[in-house]
Amino acid sequence: MADVHGKNFNAKFNGADICSVESWTVNEGGDTARYATNKSGGIYTRADGLDDYTATINAVQDDTTPLDSILSKGSTGSFEFFENGTLKWAFTGIVESVSVNASPGDMVKYTINVAATAAPTTKPSTS
Repeated sequence: MADVHGKNFNAKFNGADICSVESWTVNEGGDTARYATNKSGGIYTRADGLDDYTATINAVQDDTTPLDSILSKGSTGSFEFFENGTLKWAFTGIVESVSVNASPGDMVKYTINVAATAAPTTKPSTS
């Protein structure tokens, strides 16, 4: 088995590259129902519930294409997160928030939080 490295690492919104992406994170989670019964021995029992997918994109401001002209709070569309040239996550989603971090002498950085509005159409598989 080979490690997956970020060669051709990228993120896209509606098919277009998101400029100057430094990193991204996709969170695959969901609700877990917690309950107790007489048969659980004093320990909560849990059952899998609805799936939930979120993503965070960290990017540097590009002086030719401002990020807020591409993505802003409420933007909806298709998101693709490439681990390399072929492995990717893809889902439709909505931008929940955009944070800007600027310090004197440093590059302006954005953090964009996305929530899926449907199950992923593609999930990476190394098999």
